[in-house]
Amino acid sequence: MEKILISACLVGDNCTWRGDNNYLPFIEELKKKYELVPFCPEVAGGLSIPREPCEIRGADIVTKDGTSKAKEYNLGAQKALQACKLFNITIAILKESSPSCGVRNIYDGHFNQTKIVGKGITTQMLESHGVRCYSSEADLRFLVAEEKKKEKEYLSFEERGALRRKKGKSSSSPRKPRSEKKEQAGVSKEKTFFPKNGEKKPFRKNEGKKPFGKKGGKKNFAKKPYRGKRIQKTNKKSA
Repeated sequence: MEKILISACLVGDNCTWRGDNNYLPFIEELKKKYELVPFCPEVAGGLSIPREPCEIRGADIVTKDGTSKAKEYNLGAQKALQACKLFNITIAILKESSPSCGVRNIYDGHFNQTKIVGKGITTQMLESHGVRCYSSEADLRFLVAEEKKKEKEYLSFEERGALRRKKGKSSSSPRKPRSEKKEQAGVSKEKTFFPKNGEKKPFRKNEGKKPFGKKGGKKNFAKKPYRGKRIQKTNKKSA
């Protein structure tokens, strides 16, 4: 079963800076198809529960009073990458807006609840090493949806024959390409007959038949009925 790295707060672990969690109900669907590996980079980096909230400010990660916590956040990001390499994880679902796990946006660093476009430290680390990171606020149903059948790609005549033989549905002789069938269909087959003088003449299948219509031997149903004046018949008296 494929493994997914997921922010520990999303599975119900009380590890946020407030000491609570951000449980994501959709994980119950994910558990049916994947093995979830909960991970909190901030706790793994040495921060306590609860702790002072932090935001990214330039190249640093600071608390509201300006204390730098960049060392702990960078250590947590490195440990998250090590976990992905250890379990061969290529997908991560991370808590949005977090300074460590934000995927689409983060807070602007002024602690005024203003969000800006950006990525957390752990997200940057994982994506730089090929791990696909998805936001906890994204529509994740595609991860559990059944794989759709791939569109049929063009196969050559030889490849189609090999595929049919592999499935056991092929006949002893392979089918002819469609192009050859069209060429043969365009050529009218000619027959010969022997008249009285013995001379061979080509005979076509439709030869001798009159076209269906006005000039043909059959009734033309499209022709309008006769609308002329009726001729009254008179009985001639014999003199």
